[in-house]
Amino acid sequence: MTVSIGGAAAGIGPVGGVHIPAVAQQQPETTEPTPAPETAVRLQANSAAISQSETATFDVVVESTDGGVGVYNFTVNLDEWSAASITDVSLQGNPPTETTNVSIAEDGSSANVTVARADTEDIGSVIIASVTVSPEDFGVIQLGLTVHALGTEAGESYVVTETTGASVEVIEVDPEPAVFAVSNLNAPASATQGEAIDVSAEISNEADEDGATKQVQFRLDLDGDGSLEADETLASQELMLNGSQTKTVTFSGVETSNIKPGAYTHGVVTEDDAATATITIEAVKDNAEPIADAGPDQIVDEGDTVTLDGTSSSDSDGDSLSYSWDTPDLGVGAVIDLSNASSPTPSFTAPEVDMDQTVTLELTVDDGNGGTDIDIVRVHIEDIAEEPTDGPKFTRDEIAQAKYGYDFAELSTETAGQVQAVYNRQPFPDGTQLEDLRTREEIATDGYGHTFGDLSRETTIAVQNTYDAQFGVLPFNQTYSRDEIAQAKYGYDFAELSTETAGQVQAVYNRQPFPDGTQLEDLRTREEIATDGYGHTFGDLSRETTITVQNAYDAQFDGTESE
Repeated sequence: MTVSIGGAAAGIGPVGGVHIPAVAQQQPETTEPTPAPETAVRLQANSAAISQSETATFDVVVESTDGGVGVYNFTVNLDEWSAASITDVSLQGNPPTETTNVSIAEDGSSANVTVARADTEDIGSVIIASVTVSPEDFGVIQLGLTVHALGTEAGESYVVTETTGASVEVIEVDPEPAVFAVSNLNAPASATQGEAIDVSAEISNEADEDGATKQVQFRLDLDGDGSLEADETLASQELMLNGSQTKTVTFSGVETSNIKPGAYTHGVVTEDDAATATITIEAVKDNAEPIADAGPDQIVDEGDTVTLDGTSSSDSDGDSLSYSWDTPDLGVGAVIDLSNASSPTPSFTAPEVDMDQTVTLELTVDDGNGGTDIDIVRVHIEDIAEEPTDGPKFTRDEIAQAKYGYDFAELSTETAGQVQAVYNRQPFPDGTQLEDLRTREEIATDGYGHTFGDLSRETTIAVQNTYDAQFGVLPFNQTYSRDEIAQAKYGYDFAELSTETAGQVQAVYNRQPFPDGTQLEDLRTREEIATDGYGHTFGDLSRETTITVQNAYDAQFDGTESE
């Protein structure tokens, strides 16, 4: 490649009106009165050895001058064994750009320099150029020199009696040992005794060594002597860094329980450096207990929206309060589904009840500092008399006697739940005989010789349909398909559901049409009501809770089953 410095390139010969003389040749003795001046030209390496990451500089030196050096033309070249390349040539004597030409070979193996009108020192040793060479491997860089022309500032040729090259050895240098510097310390200015704190800092390896591992410690001047000593280390980490790499080290959850109140110097420390700051540990204040206020008692009708109000709860310390509502005493048949049990103002829909009853809800407030308080609110739910319906209305005792020969109160948990489910499906179709009504378990056992829970998927659906058909015509071309119900509740098509889940979706599907405003995703199975409300599967509930869950399940479809 050809590099023209600052302007047009110049070649050997007349350059910008200045003649570049050839190197004068020694002639036999003549009668000329004044012989041409003689000199030697050599390359001088600035360093005997360099690392592979450094560059070598070779100065082109004219040993002795008389009249300076105004014009010159030389070539430098690397020998074939040198794993390096010439990357730059800088010129001395401030030659004009229009009379200067520097050409470096594309592979960096050689460079040719032509200059005229340079202005150097007039006498003595003169550096006319500097050649930069970049190593590519370890070994010896051998740079040769050929001078094609050399003249004084007046244009008189020098006789070059000798040219000398130079060499530099590229050696493998051990990297500087790692130095882990610490900066950007980030820590709180104060903390309450017992409060956990987080401290971070940036650690930088300021040397070249890769893979260096050192301890990074968080220390606190416990004895107040002004120094952070090893026995005052509260937390420590081992850190690995490559050369010039930086990482952030964080000490999370540093305990302050055993630190006495006061101001302390602290810092992040390595064996090479430290960054420090001051933290004040404050004494723990006596915590005032919060006061819970669950709001006034309320009287509502079944089906009403009830909004609880715990916003009058308070804390004299000004601590932020968290809220937790519980329903320890629901009353028989009452199922409460709070909109958000951790809100100060949750709401719920008053459940349907067979008679007036009162439910008790409990509010717990927590100030986050170990202080809690509890208050209760009572909600009295009044039963709304229903309009009389067509068809017979049988009591649970009548259904229990007709099917099992016992009163309802004498039945087991499982059988009582089955009778409650039948009771909730009234009014029955005309002509229904109580003794002919069968539970799903009876249909499964009589028809297939297995319990309902042991049936195949197809048989489970068939038994569910047989059971629901006793209470009216099964849905046909209803508003929601089984796929829509399955997707809304579980995110899968009906065909993808398990046997148990498919049976539950079929049971919901058969209860169409649903009440106005029903959202499919809000419909819950008995298992979901049992698990969400009581933390047990439906089969593990007590007798009273089994009846409560069955009522809550059927209440979702109140008055909507096809007849």
